[in-house]
Amino acid sequence: MQDACPFISGLSICLFFTIVLSACIKTNKTNEEIIVPEESAAIPVLDISSNLSSSVPDTFTWNSIAERVQFIPLSSGVLLSTSLKPVYIGDNLNIIVDHQVNRISIFDSSGKYKSSFRHVGKGPGEHVYLNFVNFNEADSTIFVFDTGSYKIMTYSLEGKCLDEKFLENKSFSNIRLVDKDGMVYTRGTVDGDALVFVLNENFEVDKELFLFDANATSKKKAATTLACARSETRDAYIVNRAWEDTVFVIENKEAVPFCVLNKSSHTLPENEVENILKLPLENDYFTYTSIDC
Repeated sequence: MQDACPFISGLSICLFFTIVLSACIKTNKTNEEIIVPEESAAIPVLDISSNLSSSVPDTFTWNSIAERVQFIPLSSGVLLSTSLKPVYIGDNLNIIVDHQVNRISIFDSSGKYKSSFRHVGKGPGEHVYLNFVNFNEADSTIFVFDTGSYKIMTYSLEGKCLDEKFLENKSFSNIRLVDKDGMVYTRGTVDGDALVFVLNENFEVDKELFLFDANATSKKKAATTLACARSETRDAYIVNRAWEDTVFVIENKEAVPFCVLNKSSHTLPENEVENILKLPLENDYFTYTSIDC
């Protein structure tokens, strides 16, 4: 069955939706402090608070927000769902993951279908859920993090499993980025001591960033994670916590100031983070920020 759908690649966009933070640049951390140096005053400051009442146009053109937009019509030999996400967009091939059915599909540069594979199960070489998929250009392999079986897998472009490793450490989940040096950046869990974990090439914890309070309960950790920005971009991992103004980009195993969101009185107080799910619907706090660049 032939199924065609438009796909967008090459987008360079910076979008900010619903938000979080406090009116100071120094982060409020108990076990760890990340201080924004004076020279970082040059980073962008976005005055969110004073623009809350500004109207947003009902329509816009892609040219007004993107440096480059390319539409690729995907012609597939399998039925494509609405849960498609780009893994790799290159000169010779495009790789797309379909999270709804846990299938990885390969297309040529024009969008013509080449192949796909789906090895759902709990046996060797199989996956339960494709939480994160990444393409390694150096050796043309596909890196997969399966949160269903909690393991890392490597596939060839033909779908052959080349390697798999079960992870015993349950303190991290949801891989956000794999950099060019093979460092893996993940989000923490209630079983861990930090919001962000940096893993080495052996998937061992190399560094922890944004440490939780030593007395933080599982509920507090879960609420803190919920109230943090989650970046969905493939080339950066951006973090912003609900009681702060500073937005950080995680790179080279460090948290580097990226920009400041000035939310003023609309900042969610840190002592209210644990009660985030109990806040009334009419509250005017920014409780969550999605930042993609």
